[in-house]
Amino acid sequence: MLKSQLEGQSALVEAFLDRLSLGRIVHAYMIVGPEGSGKRTLAAYLSKAVLCEGKHPPCGQCRGCRLTLSDNHPDALTYGPEGRSLGVATVRKIIEDLSVRAYYGRRTVVIEDGEKMTTQAQNALLKILEEPPEGTVFFLLVRDANRMLPTIRSRCQLLRMGLLTPGQAATVLEGKGISREMAAEAAEFAGGVVGQALRMAKDKGFIERMEKAKRIMAGLQGGMDPFGLAELMGEKKDMGPMLDALMVLSHRDMAEGSSRARDWLAALLKARRGLDQNLGTQMVAETLFLEMSEDTKWQS
Repeated sequence: MLKSQLEGQSALVEAFLDRLSLGRIVHAYMIVGPEGSGKRTLAAYLSKAVLCEGKHPPCGQCRGCRLTLSDNHPDALTYGPEGRSLGVATVRKIIEDLSVRAYYGRRTVVIEDGEKMTTQAQNALLKILEEPPEGTVFFLLVRDANRMLPTIRSRCQLLRMGLLTPGQAATVLEGKGISREMAAEAAEFAGGVVGQALRMAKDKGFIERMEKAKRIMAGLQGGMDPFGLAELMGEKKDMGPMLDALMVLSHRDMAEGSSRARDWLAALLKARRGLDQNLGTQMVAETLFLEMSEDTKWQS
């Protein structure tokens, strides 16, 4: 696992590695962050460090690192929900698996989507967190720590994911083979959450929506009739996502020094509020492009 995949988490990672080198890591961590923020990537990296047998973990060369890199380490255990919830049966499986001695000494347990644990499952997990097997480190991944029982939270050290700027997220996406333009648009749309941005950049619907937004912007700048532009916004179900796409492009134009982009953003936000208030979509779209067209004429 490349450390470059942990963009924006360097302070958190270094603090963990420092404590690991001093033998002061705790037995349970709760990694908190929105969907797509990199919780699984972080947990995998920290797990690799815990299971590393070298002097400077994760060294990437030892038996432990090679096994985790190939997803074949017998002491790296991962569990998640089956369906909509994570029930007590899964926790019993964890307890059963941990009753067997670790192969190489230390062991890590990653529990994904922890907020989906039922109350019964959390209470069952609490028992093993209170008396963890020696050498075992738990990583509990959750979107919202407040959805976990206070007794569970009190047994874990909180690791809160640092959110990336859209620019940082775009850099990560480019490293995964996404074009620079699409990476920037998806990262802006996703608010810097890499996982969400990556899914968007590969989603045909998102790509088509951004292309349509660019055509609308080009038509606006070319003096196209506002009522014709309003027709391009599509049906009611398409209006919200199209407004968001136009906002992304306006943010980009503003960053590039466009004097009218700020006025466009104000008009788009006004349209979004109108949509949220259940105003007619045709009226919202026509009013929007009449205002944006006026801004374009005024500043051209």
